[in-house]
Amino acid sequence: MSEKIAAAPALIERAGIEVIPESERTAKPRDLFWPWFAANVSVFGMSYGSFVLGFGISFWQATIVSIIGIVVSFLLCGLIAIAGKRGSAPTMVLSRAAFGVQGQKVPGVISWLTSIGWETFLAIMAVLATATVITQLGGDGESIALRIIAT
Repeated sequence: MSEKIAAAPALIERAGIEVIPESERTAKPRDLFWPWFAANVSVFGMSYGSFVLGFGISFWQATIVSIIGIVVSFLLCGLIAIAGKRGSAPTMVLSRAAFGVQGQKVPGVISWLTSIGWETFLAIMAVLATATVITQLGGDGESIALRIIAT
Protein backbone atom coordinates (compact mmCIF):
# COMPACT_ATOMS: atom_id res chain seq x y z
CA MET A 1 0.00 0.00 0.00
CA SER A 2 2.78 2.44 0.86
CA GLU A 3 4.31 1.83 -2.60
CA LYS A 4 1.08 3.03 -4.24
CA ILE A 5 1.06 6.17 -2.13
CA ALA A 6 4.70 6.91 -2.96
CA ALA A 7 4.03 6.41 -6.69
CA ALA A 8 0.92 8.59 -6.77
CA PRO A 9 1.34 12.12 -8.14
CA ALA A 10 1.48 14.86 -5.53
CA LEU A 11 -1.89 16.55 -5.11
CA ILE A 12 -0.60 19.09 -2.64
CA GLU A 13 1.33 22.07 -3.94
CA ARG A 14 4.73 22.08 -2.27
CA ALA A 15 6.16 25.18 -3.93
CA GLY A 16 6.11 28.53 -2.21
CA ILE A 17 6.34 31.95 -3.82
CA GLU A 18 9.39 31.09 -5.91
CA VAL A 19 9.20 31.07 -9.70
CA ILE A 20 8.29 27.63 -11.06
CA PRO A 21 10.41 26.64 -14.08
CA GLU A 22 8.48 26.04 -17.33
CA SER A 23 9.59 22.39 -17.32
CA GLU A 24 7.75 21.82 -14.02
CA ARG A 25 4.49 23.50 -15.07
CA THR A 26 2.24 20.61 -15.97
CA ALA A 27 -1.24 22.09 -15.56
CA LYS A 28 -3.26 23.32 -18.50
CA PRO A 29 -5.71 26.27 -18.36
CA ARG A 30 -8.63 23.83 -18.54
CA ASP A 31 -7.36 22.23 -15.29
CA LEU A 32 -8.30 25.45 -13.51
CA PHE A 33 -11.96 25.25 -14.56
CA TRP A 34 -13.26 23.36 -11.52
CA PRO A 35 -11.44 25.37 -8.84
CA TRP A 36 -12.52 28.66 -10.42
CA PHE A 37 -16.05 27.38 -11.06
CA ALA A 38 -16.38 26.24 -7.44
CA ALA A 39 -15.06 29.56 -6.15
CA ASN A 40 -17.48 31.61 -8.25
CA VAL A 41 -20.70 29.63 -7.86
CA SER A 42 -22.53 31.42 -5.10
CA VAL A 43 -25.80 32.84 -3.96
CA PHE A 44 -24.83 36.01 -5.80
CA GLY A 45 -25.39 34.19 -9.10
CA MET A 46 -28.92 33.27 -8.07
CA SER A 47 -29.72 36.81 -6.98
CA TYR A 48 -28.22 38.12 -10.23
CA GLY A 49 -30.54 35.83 -12.17
CA SER A 50 -33.62 37.10 -10.38
CA PHE A 51 -32.41 40.68 -10.85
CA VAL A 52 -32.18 40.19 -14.63
CA LEU A 53 -35.64 38.59 -14.74
CA GLY A 54 -36.95 41.66 -12.90
CA PHE A 55 -36.54 43.69 -16.11
CA GLY A 56 -39.61 41.94 -17.51
CA ILE A 57 -37.81 39.91 -20.17
CA SER A 58 -38.38 36.21 -20.81
CA PHE A 59 -36.42 33.47 -19.09
CA TRP A 60 -34.48 32.65 -22.27
CA GLN A 61 -33.65 36.29 -22.99
CA ALA A 62 -32.40 36.66 -19.41
CA THR A 63 -30.34 33.47 -19.75
CA ILE A 64 -28.72 34.59 -23.01
CA VAL A 65 -27.97 38.10 -21.71
CA SER A 66 -26.52 36.69 -18.50
CA ILE A 67 -24.29 34.20 -20.34
CA ILE A 68 -23.00 36.92 -22.68
CA GLY A 69 -22.28 39.22 -19.72
CA ILE A 70 -20.48 36.50 -17.79
CA VAL A 71 -18.38 35.41 -20.80
CA VAL A 72 -17.36 38.99 -21.64
CA SER A 73 -16.47 39.86 -18.05
CA PHE A 74 -14.45 36.68 -17.49
CA LEU A 75 -12.79 37.11 -20.88
CA LEU A 76 -11.50 40.50 -19.72
CA CYS A 77 -10.28 38.97 -16.44
CA GLY A 78 -8.57 36.20 -18.40
CA LEU A 79 -6.83 38.67 -20.71
CA ILE A 80 -5.52 40.63 -17.74
CA ALA A 81 -4.37 37.41 -16.05
CA ILE A 82 -2.19 36.49 -19.05
CA ALA A 83 0.43 38.92 -17.72
CA GLY A 84 0.67 36.88 -14.53
CA LYS A 85 1.29 33.69 -16.49
CA ARG A 86 3.93 35.29 -18.67
CA GLY A 87 5.61 37.11 -15.81
CA SER A 88 5.39 34.17 -13.37
CA ALA A 89 3.89 36.41 -10.71
CA PRO A 90 0.45 37.58 -9.59
CA THR A 91 -1.04 40.43 -11.60
CA MET A 92 -0.98 42.84 -8.64
CA VAL A 93 2.75 42.22 -8.20
CA LEU A 94 3.41 42.73 -11.90
CA SER A 95 1.48 46.01 -11.92
CA ARG A 96 4.30 47.52 -9.84
CA ALA A 97 6.19 47.80 -13.12
CA ALA A 98 3.52 50.15 -14.47
CA PHE A 99 2.74 52.09 -11.28
CA GLY A 100 5.97 51.80 -9.29
CA VAL A 101 6.17 50.53 -5.72
CA GLN A 102 4.61 53.67 -4.22
CA GLY A 103 2.08 54.11 -7.03
CA GLN A 104 0.96 50.50 -6.61
CA LYS A 105 -0.45 51.32 -3.18
CA VAL A 106 -3.60 52.92 -4.62
CA PRO A 107 -4.56 49.96 -6.88
CA GLY A 108 -3.57 47.60 -4.04
CA VAL A 109 -5.88 49.31 -1.55
CA ILE A 110 -8.70 49.38 -4.12
CA SER A 111 -8.19 45.67 -4.79
CA TRP A 112 -8.22 44.92 -1.06
CA LEU A 113 -11.39 46.98 -0.49
CA THR A 114 -13.05 45.25 -3.43
CA SER A 115 -12.19 41.85 -1.96
CA ILE A 116 -13.51 42.81 1.47
CA GLY A 117 -16.67 44.26 -0.05
CA TRP A 118 -17.22 41.18 -2.20
CA GLU A 119 -16.83 38.78 0.72
CA THR A 120 -19.11 40.92 2.90
CA PHE A 121 -21.77 41.07 0.21
CA LEU A 122 -21.63 37.29 -0.34
CA ALA A 123 -21.97 36.66 3.40
CA ILE A 124 -24.99 38.99 3.59
CA MET A 125 -26.61 37.34 0.56
CA ALA A 126 -26.04 33.87 2.04
CA VAL A 127 -27.69 34.83 5.33
CA LEU A 128 -30.65 36.49 3.63
CA ALA A 129 -31.08 33.53 1.24
CA THR A 130 -31.02 31.10 4.16
CA ALA A 131 -33.56 33.20 6.09
CA THR A 132 -35.83 33.33 3.03
CA VAL A 133 -35.70 29.57 2.51
CA ILE A 134 -36.40 28.90 6.19
CA THR A 135 -39.35 31.35 6.09
CA GLN A 136 -40.75 29.70 2.95
CA LEU A 137 -40.50 26.31 4.68
CA GLY A 138 -42.59 27.67 7.56
CA GLY A 139 -39.81 28.43 10.03
CA ASP A 140 -38.77 31.61 11.76
CA GLY A 141 -36.45 33.23 9.23
CA GLU A 142 -36.18 36.35 11.38
CA SER A 143 -34.51 34.50 14.25
CA ILE A 144 -31.18 36.00 15.31
CA ALA A 145 -29.87 32.50 16.16
CA LEU A 146 -30.66 31.32 12.62
CA ARG A 147 -28.83 34.28 11.11
CA ILE A 148 -25.78 33.68 13.30
CA ILE A 149 -25.70 30.00 12.28
CA ALA A 150 -26.17 30.93 8.61
CA THR A 151 -23.15 33.21 8.78
